[in-house]
Amino acid sequence: MQYLVIFEESKDSGFFACVPDLEGCTSFGETIEECRVNIHEAIEIYLEESKHDGLEIPSPQTKYAEMMLV
Repeated sequence: MQYLVIFEESKDSGFFACVPDLEGCTSFGETIEECRVNIHEAIEIYLEESKHDGLEIPSPQTKYAEMMLV
């Protein structure tokens, strides 16, 4: 499965990532590369725990994101 991951640069330092289709699935890293690794692990753990707890694994719904100039 492929889930959309949103990365944001932290105000303090590092990077924050979240997965809109997996409520509460977030991670952080000091570099974007570390953040990518950490969010990948967070998704795997989220899916494993959901499966273990007998919860339905959400299908990816968010397919697209874009930046908008306002």
